[in-house]
Amino acid sequence: VIKFLVLRIHENVVALLLHVFRFVLEPKSAMIKEQEQKMQDSEAAIASLQ
Repeated sequence: VIKFLVLRIHENVVALLLHVFRFVLEPKSAMIKEQEQKMQDSEAAIASLQ
C-alpha cells in the first residue's frame, strides 16, 4: 500500500514539474492565445445555455 502511495505521489510530482516547466518555457504569446481560446469556448458554452 505504501509503495502504491509513493508511486502515486511521484506521478503527481512529475506531472506538476512538467506543468511548471511548460509554464516557464512556453512563449507568452502562445499562453495568451490559449487563454483567449478558453475564454471564447467558455463564452460559447454559456451562450448555448441561455
